[in-house]
Amino acid sequence: MKLMKERQTKAKLAIHEILSALEKPMAAMELVDALEKRGLSVNKTTVYRELEKLLLKREISEVDFGEGQKRYEITHGDHHHHVVCTSCETVVELEIEQQLARIQSTVAEQSGFKIQKHLVEFFGMCTSCAKSV
Repeated sequence: MKLMKERQTKAKLAIHEILSALEKPMAAMELVDALEKRGLSVNKTTVYRELEKLLLKREISEVDFGEGQKRYEITHGDHHHHVVCTSCETVVELEIEQQLARIQSTVAEQSGFKIQKHLVEFFGMCTSCAKSV
């Protein structure tokens, strides 16, 4: 049985390029806007469908900053976490996996749960924003 190779459209390529160039995770509607700025008129349903495909292939990760929308970024290495400025929305990736692994182990021991995943994001004000308050 011959497997069909997925067709690469301009929109698919552009979505991957945009997400690859990001410094912080992007919401789907921001992605639609970025595509339009590139001269590509893409239906938001198409963008959501492509994001789902990329998630299934584990090429991108979904991030939730608690603002009522999911954000997406290229998967680079292991699961990671962020600290987000609540004023200017600067996002910094954190290298805290070893510490979180210990916490996850403690939580599993204390609760009796087999932990399957965790979500940890930190929110505060960056140095620049904190100075102006």
